[in-house]
Amino acid sequence: MSFINSGELETGNIKTATINDLCVSNNLYTLHGKTGEQRMMVEEFYNDAYEKGYNDVYKKMTDDRVTNITTEDRRLIIGMTVSLFYRNRSWEKFYTNMLDDIFERGVELCHHTGHNSFMLENEEINIVGKTAKQLSAEHWAREKSFAILKHVQASIQLLKLRINSDGIHVSKIKNPKDNLLTSDRPVILMDPDGGHIVPMNPENFMLLPLDSRHMLALIPDCPPTSLNEIHRSSDSYIGTFANNSQQYRSSTIHLFGEQDHLKSFSNTVKRINSRKPDHF
Repeated sequence: MSFINSGELETGNIKTATINDLCVSNNLYTLHGKTGEQRMMVEEFYNDAYEKGYNDVYKKMTDDRVTNITTEDRRLIIGMTVSLFYRNRSWEKFYTNMLDDIFERGVELCHHTGHNSFMLENEEINIVGKTAKQLSAEHWAREKSFAILKHVQASIQLLKLRINSDGIHVSKIKNPKDNLLTSDRPVILMDPDGGHIVPMNPENFMLLPLDSRHMLALIPDCPPTSLNEIHRSSDSYIGTFANNSQQYRSSTIHLFGEQDHLKSFSNTVKRINSRKPDHF
């Protein structure tokens, strides 16, 4: 698998690695619990709810001959897309960065005021003998399970908001020389009015590259008679470049794709960014 670090896109420094090297994170969804079943509850939920049936619906979505799906296929497609929006490392990075900032400010305040502790919500944080980073890591270890369950709850709630209205649209890239890229945050939200993105807004479009040739779009307000249909179209270079640009902007660390297409995208972005503004 080829990838490039998002912050180094214009360098063209493309690397290769295995999926396990980049896309597997041990214990990301492991909960606190006395038994293995308790600790693996979230992983088992995602496996039972989506992963077991995904290969079958992927084949249907990428088969041009399939135009109708079952209600269960539809639930799985929408549920998997919604869960992937939440199910990545970005949420953990967001929480840990936020906690680092909170504890740095708390420790700084204590040093400034001469106190040995500060209050975080209803908890007194004693700073004696510990750095802000240590305090942040300890707090995250205590609160991680709660954060995980909140994310699962959010994904279920968003599924409920979208399940009865989303149309399923799959576009296929026309030109075999064009390829879709993806990233470590593959699900893109688009506000139809171009406004601020609110994840729980069921009017957002949700876009997900299924592979290098197929793009899935969940489109709100589908007529009830068409809910179990797969609407199909072909896409051009402009649509491909738009997706790849969105994946680049959305990515936390990595952009994935075939080496030639990562190189081409890198060169295009470099060329665009190097252009001088027109003078009037």
